[in-house]
Amino acid sequence: MMSFVTKTYSILLFMMVAFPKSFMIMKILFLLPIVLFVIIRILESNVSIKWKYFLFYIAYVFLALAWIFIGQVHGNSSTAFFDFLRLYVVFFLIYMLFFIGLEEFDYINLFLVVVCYSSIVICAVNAVLFMQLFMGKELLPSFISSQLGVGVDINAGDLRSGLNNITSLFYITPIILCLLIFENSFAKERRVLLFIAALCCFSTSIASGRRVLMFLMLISPLLYVFFRCYFESYKGKLPHLKMNLKLLVVIYVLPASLFVYLFIYFQFDISALEQRILSLYDASSQNERVTQFYALLEGFYERPSFGHGLGSVSSVIRSGERPWSYELTYMKMLFDGGIIGFLLVATLVFYYFNAAYQNIRKFKHRMSESYVILFGILIFFVASATNPYFSGFDTLYLLCFLPLLSVSSRYNKE
Repeated sequence: MMSFVTKTYSILLFMMVAFPKSFMIMKILFLLPIVLFVIIRILESNVSIKWKYFLFYIAYVFLALAWIFIGQVHGNSSTAFFDFLRLYVVFFLIYMLFFIGLEEFDYINLFLVVVCYSSIVICAVNAVLFMQLFMGKELLPSFISSQLGVGVDINAGDLRSGLNNITSLFYITPIILCLLIFENSFAKERRVLLFIAALCCFSTSIASGRRVLMFLMLISPLLYVFFRCYFESYKGKLPHLKMNLKLLVVIYVLPASLFVYLFIYFQFDISALEQRILSLYDASSQNERVTQFYALLEGFYERPSFGHGLGSVSSVIRSGERPWSYELTYMKMLFDGGIIGFLLVATLVFYYFNAAYQNIRKFKHRMSESYVILFGILIFFVASATNPYFSGFDTLYLLCFLPLLSVSSRYNKE
């Protein structure tokens, strides 16, 4: 039975990481037996649950319902009402059960294996679609291509990918690079898999043309050192981090050399890629987000205390289908929830992030890997500032690692 459940978890997590926003019907088919299994285990009193775990979900759902109600009071769309009810209430209750079941087995190892294979599949899918572009032939069935998102293109002298699964790279890439570079037991067990996964992450990140992704990828090892030192400094001593410098050089030099060759061979303008990276800091290249920022800020000034509620729309409409959706996640939170709503959510998340870090310190096994996963979630928070990455079933689950890691006792023994 446990073997079946473990495989079901693996398949579902793989689909969520490798194919976010795609194949939802298949994900539901794998989700149902997992939820049923956890409910049975709870009824049989075979699952030990701590109050702190439930408190996260109770608080988050309560806050969501409160600001959904505020949105309805202010006359927000009924479609938005059901959209946020599904996202922040139904999904969170499902994840509450989903993550309880993970404590039954070595979930850190399972998740990291899923992350590695997902990075390879994401790279392969992007490579096939770029080959389709160059060859002018359809290599993937149109059904699969349409499920994966808008596709790939060559624009202004550089490669660009707009597939849904690129979103996963914002937390996959820092996790894999840090696992490979810094000493941990998972790297010793699966060195080759990690190395291949890191090369795939690096290659796909560059090919995607996402400036924030490339920037975060390049500095993630340095940020990880800062992340560990910042938290450990409160305990009076700095962490002892062993770094593999040879792998660090290889993992950056090989993919960079390959892409320089491709740019030269296909006579692309390398300066175009450089300009895309540098334009990350250029406000003139971010006109749409700048416009959204000022529109949301203006709306925030209208109701600074409690905001407009979930589902509110500013003077700028980004999407006709979902007009309450904006790219600037934290400005949208401030616009929707006001200062009070924003601070309540931020305090809840920060409390559990810190609680997870403190609990990981007690782990006798998988400690280093748990730190890296926590770091990957932190990087995803940073990336979400300019993109609505926490607005779907396949990415919202990352938040739910925080209550799990804050109470988990599976790794307290060798």
